[in-house]
Amino acid sequence: MSNNSIDVVVGDTKTEITFTLSDSSGVVNLTGLTINFYIRKQGASTNSNATTLCTIVDASLGIFKYTFLANDLPTVGYYLGQLQITFAGPRIHKVPRFLKINAVESYV
Repeated sequence: MSNNSIDVVVGDTKTEITFTLSDSSGVVNLTGLTINFYIRKQGASTNSNATTLCTIVDASLGIFKYTFLANDLPTVGYYLGQLQITFAGPRIHKVPRFLKINAVESYV
Protein backbone atom coordinates (compact mmCIF):
# COMPACT_ATOMS: atom_id res chain seq x y z
CA MET A 1 0.00 0.00 0.00
CA SER A 2 1.18 3.45 -0.85
CA ASN A 3 1.20 6.47 1.45
CA ASN A 4 0.21 8.80 -1.39
CA SER A 5 -2.49 11.28 -0.43
CA ILE A 6 -4.02 14.39 -1.95
CA ASP A 7 -6.64 16.99 -1.07
CA VAL A 8 -9.34 17.75 -3.66
CA VAL A 9 -12.27 20.15 -3.33
CA VAL A 10 -15.70 18.50 -3.68
CA GLY A 11 -17.03 19.12 -7.21
CA ASP A 12 -13.66 20.15 -8.68
CA THR A 13 -13.33 19.35 -12.39
CA LYS A 14 -9.81 20.62 -13.05
CA THR A 15 -7.67 18.48 -10.75
CA GLU A 16 -5.56 15.98 -12.67
CA ILE A 17 -3.35 13.28 -11.25
CA THR A 18 -0.44 12.27 -13.45
CA PHE A 19 1.15 8.84 -13.00
CA THR A 20 4.19 7.06 -14.43
CA LEU A 21 3.96 3.27 -14.60
CA SER A 22 7.20 1.43 -13.93
CA ASP A 23 8.34 -1.96 -12.71
CA SER A 24 11.67 -3.48 -11.69
CA SER A 25 12.86 -3.22 -15.31
CA GLY A 26 12.04 0.49 -15.61
CA VAL A 27 9.27 2.42 -17.33
CA VAL A 28 6.41 0.31 -18.75
CA ASN A 29 5.34 1.11 -22.32
CA LEU A 30 1.59 1.71 -22.20
CA THR A 31 0.90 0.99 -25.87
CA GLY A 32 -2.16 -1.27 -26.06
CA LEU A 33 -2.92 -1.03 -22.33
CA THR A 34 -6.11 0.22 -20.73
CA ILE A 35 -5.89 1.94 -17.36
CA ASN A 36 -8.82 2.71 -15.08
CA PHE A 37 -8.88 4.69 -11.83
CA TYR A 38 -11.66 3.79 -9.38
CA ILE A 39 -12.68 6.00 -6.47
CA ARG A 40 -14.62 4.78 -3.44
CA LYS A 41 -15.53 6.61 -0.26
CA GLN A 42 -13.84 4.96 2.70
CA GLY A 43 -16.28 2.42 4.19
CA ALA A 44 -18.61 2.46 1.14
CA SER A 45 -19.44 -0.62 -0.92
CA THR A 46 -19.71 1.08 -4.34
CA ASN A 47 -17.48 3.34 -6.39
CA SER A 48 -18.30 7.03 -6.57
CA ASN A 49 -16.97 7.67 -10.08
CA ALA A 50 -18.91 6.45 -13.10
CA THR A 51 -16.17 7.34 -15.60
CA THR A 52 -12.90 5.65 -14.71
CA LEU A 53 -10.79 5.63 -17.88
CA CYS A 54 -7.39 7.27 -17.65
CA THR A 55 -5.82 9.20 -20.52
CA ILE A 56 -2.48 8.00 -21.90
CA VAL A 57 -0.21 11.06 -22.09
CA ASP A 58 2.98 9.43 -23.40
CA ALA A 59 2.80 5.66 -23.90
CA SER A 60 6.53 5.14 -24.45
CA LEU A 61 7.39 6.97 -21.21
CA GLY A 62 4.64 5.20 -19.19
CA ILE A 63 2.80 8.46 -18.42
CA PHE A 64 -0.97 8.62 -17.95
CA LYS A 65 -3.44 10.84 -16.09
CA TYR A 66 -6.87 10.92 -14.52
CA THR A 67 -8.98 14.10 -14.48
CA PHE A 68 -11.57 14.40 -11.72
CA LEU A 69 -15.20 14.91 -12.76
CA ALA A 70 -17.78 16.89 -10.76
CA ASN A 71 -19.44 13.80 -9.22
CA ASP A 72 -16.29 11.80 -8.42
CA LEU A 73 -16.18 13.17 -4.88
CA PRO A 74 -19.83 13.92 -4.07
CA THR A 75 -19.39 14.66 -0.36
CA VAL A 76 -16.69 15.74 2.06
CA GLY A 77 -14.68 12.84 3.47
CA TYR A 78 -11.96 10.33 2.77
CA TYR A 79 -11.83 8.29 -0.42
CA LEU A 80 -9.53 5.58 -1.73
CA GLY A 81 -8.29 5.38 -5.30
CA GLN A 82 -7.43 2.10 -7.02
CA LEU A 83 -5.75 1.61 -10.37
CA GLN A 84 -6.62 -1.28 -12.67
CA ILE A 85 -4.24 -1.94 -15.56
CA THR A 86 -5.40 -4.25 -18.35
CA PHE A 87 -2.61 -5.81 -20.40
CA ALA A 88 -2.87 -7.85 -23.59
CA GLY A 89 -4.23 -11.31 -23.06
CA PRO A 90 -6.16 -9.84 -21.19
CA ARG A 91 -4.21 -9.85 -17.97
CA ILE A 92 -5.30 -7.49 -15.21
CA HIS A 93 -3.23 -5.93 -12.45
CA LYS A 94 -5.01 -4.07 -9.63
CA VAL A 95 -3.18 -1.70 -7.31
CA PRO A 96 -5.24 -1.70 -4.08
CA ARG A 97 -5.57 1.41 -1.91
CA PHE A 98 -3.13 3.19 -4.17
CA LEU A 99 -4.17 6.73 -3.27
CA LYS A 100 -5.90 8.38 -0.32
CA ILE A 101 -8.08 11.33 -1.31
CA ASN A 102 -9.30 13.89 1.21
CA ALA A 103 -12.37 15.57 -0.30
CA VAL A 104 -12.73 18.98 1.32
CA GLU A 105 -15.53 21.53 1.14
CA SER A 106 -15.42 24.54 -1.12
CA TYR A 107 -15.32 27.98 0.52
CA VAL A 108 -16.41 29.83 -2.63
